[in-house]
Amino acid sequence: MRLLPQSLFGRIVLILAGGFLVIQWVTTAIALSDRNALVFRAGANQAATRIGDVVRPLSAASPADRSHIMQAISNDTLKVTYGKPAGSDAKAGEESELMTTARDALALALQPGVGFKVIDAPPVYLHPDSGYARAFGELPGVRMSSTALLCDAAW
Repeated sequence: MRLLPQSLFGRIVLILAGGFLVIQWVTTAIALSDRNALVFRAGANQAATRIGDVVRPLSAASPADRSHIMQAISNDTLKVTYGKPAGSDAKAGEESELMTTARDALALALQPGVGFKVIDAPPVYLHPDSGYARAFGELPGVRMSSTALLCDAAW
């Protein structure tokens, strides 16, 4: 009993099928190796966009109206506070790739010239004990803590 086909047609089909399987395996390996970084970058961009959308109306509002706006905007996924920033901005060379990604995303989301600090940007796993996470590895989100300088020098 022979495993290899004897005809030319069979050999060509075997070579083509083997080539397709190798290409599929290589592209899947590449996609899986970069997925966590890409998902984190997308989460950082979304969080930065939300922060930028909050800073614009707060900057335009009077100091008396800001507390009403912050109460209306705040919810379970977005906490907005007013006052001196807690924490400190990481120095260049001391920050992780995740912090750099979060800082770059926030710089793009805010208007030019707006001062800001990214205090923390850890990856967040929402369902680490789920069957899907155990089988395939859960993709991380991001919880960004940052502060922005408003037009009247308030944080």
